[in-house]
Amino acid sequence: MSRPLTRQQLTRWRENWSFADVELIAHALDLLPEQDYYEPPSAAYVAARVGGLIAVYIAPGYLFWPKGKWSVDLDPRLIPGGLTPEDNGASYALSTFVEREDSKPAFEELTAPCPVCFLVPSVSGTCGCD
Repeated sequence: MSRPLTRQQLTRWRENWSFADVELIAHALDLLPEQDYYEPPSAAYVAARVGGLIAVYIAPGYLFWPKGKWSVDLDPRLIPGGLTPEDNGASYALSTFVEREDSKPAFEELTAPCPVCFLVPSVSGTCGCD
């Protein structure tokens, strides 16, 4: 079962995020109406939901907006180089992003089966046990 988080817990989820990373995360959250936050059992990421749907995934090294919906109003001064378009959304590498040899950022954990109920989450990022 996922663990609910406060906004403060979410912004302090990783101690090695830079000031700019935390500022961007706070700005991305400020753009969301009535959100709630959680960490899945895998602890691979944290997420903000709006109306029960995932608005932004926050991983140790990147942010990912499914379908890019909540990323359009981001302040471009906070995202040097802009967002990276993905097939199913948009992403931004934080200062803590570590590029793997001969690979690009992967979002497998967002489509991997839930370790609790073993179902693949829906496109909203929720699974039956959330």
